[in-house]
Amino acid sequence: MTPPVSTTNACRMCMPLGAVLAFAGIEKAVPLLHGGQGCATYIRRYLISHFNEPVDVASSSFAEADTVFGGESTLHQGIRNLVLGYDPGLVGVATTCLAETIGEDVPAMLGRLRGGDDAEALPPMVDVATPSYAGTHADGFRAAVAAVVDKLACPGETGAGETCGRVLLLPGILSPADLRHLREFCDGAGVPVTLLPDYGDSLDGPATDVYPVLRPGGTPLRAIVRAGAAPAAITLGGLAVPGTASAGEILAARFGTPHHQLPLPIGIRLTDRFAAVLGGLAKARAEAGAEARPE
Repeated sequence: MTPPVSTTNACRMCMPLGAVLAFAGIEKAVPLLHGGQGCATYIRRYLISHFNEPVDVASSSFAEADTVFGGESTLHQGIRNLVLGYDPGLVGVATTCLAETIGEDVPAMLGRLRGGDDAEALPPMVDVATPSYAGTHADGFRAAVAAVVDKLACPGETGAGETCGRVLLLPGILSPADLRHLREFCDGAGVPVTLLPDYGDSLDGPATDVYPVLRPGGTPLRAIVRAGAAPAAITLGGLAVPGTASAGEILAARFGTPHHQLPLPIGIRLTDRFAAVLGGLAKARAEAGAEARPE
């Protein structure tokens, strides 16, 4: 009798990995894992080998004492070091199993850091709870995108400017080539979109003579801030997790943004469905432009 063979699904990775991938698609963002150094090392190595691109992942680097007394001082120092070394536009703080197991209150810790003497030197910070035992990389990715929208999106008039009046497209975990294709598809339909996140360039860039400290590309922070004024949001694929709200659902509840939940446009039928939604948005955009023009 052949003994049973245990297999592991290599596509089922941990939640912090998905959060790091999401933050990598935001312009000048640097992810920081609040927990042990090994988590950051593992995730950095995995993403580098997958995308064949440099990926920096900071860590608060828990020591033995932090697991007993808490790692607030370590987190604060880690963020300060990160700001000095990278000058990021955004710090994405994701928790690991260790920090979640001992019950670290990261939002309160970041609040006390913002109230310190050096608060003016700190960039925006977004925290997301991503214990590995609570889900997969897809759950972490979804949670990080939702946290970014929840913390940063503001209401406002569409007005003028390159980030105004753009539909927010939430594509989920896709390859860089797929993200670039979605941009082209939407441009061809006459619908300007902001992809969140967009690592189509930051994780698929050319070889350069000089190593850039912060990878070029990514969703502009100003576009995320103006997401509350988006004429619509489109979520492609993704998970429906009971008790949690996706980024598109947050926009719909807080700002009344029309939200379209669609499957990934794979195949003729689903691509036609995506194209039909874009066609409706393009028509509404054209009608709004016609009404805004003087007689």
